[in-house]
Amino acid sequence: MLPPFVARINPRTCTPVVTTLTTGVLVALLAGVIPIEALLALVNVGTLSAFTIVCIGVLVLRLRKPAAARPFRAPLIFVTAPLGALLCTFIMTGLGTATWIRFIVWFAVGVAIYAGYGYRHSLLRGR
Repeated sequence: MLPPFVARINPRTCTPVVTTLTTGVLVALLAGVIPIEALLALVNVGTLSAFTIVCIGVLVLRLRKPAAARPFRAPLIFVTAPLGALLCTFIMTGLGTATWIRFIVWFAVGVAIYAGYGYRHSLLRGR
């Protein structure tokens, strides 16, 4: 559900070059403007929330599609996934209020853009 120019993969490197370069430029600009402590806290909350979402997603997929092909196996998934989600969430609780406000705003903006574009351009919507 990304625009074709953003989703295009470089045939030689097998990476999304446009997305990588755009992200790099935006991060460099933000790093030059935002105080490093605030930027580090925002990176921490973003990374920890992504890990939490992945842990929960892996567990949900394991429960909803137990017969799905899995080339990569995680050990003791019913222990490691909930524990990973809980520990990441616990660490996130130690971050300050300002970090949480910034994170919630950025997350909401990202979800709004993704949902707005995805709703109109989804290939699954017509099914």
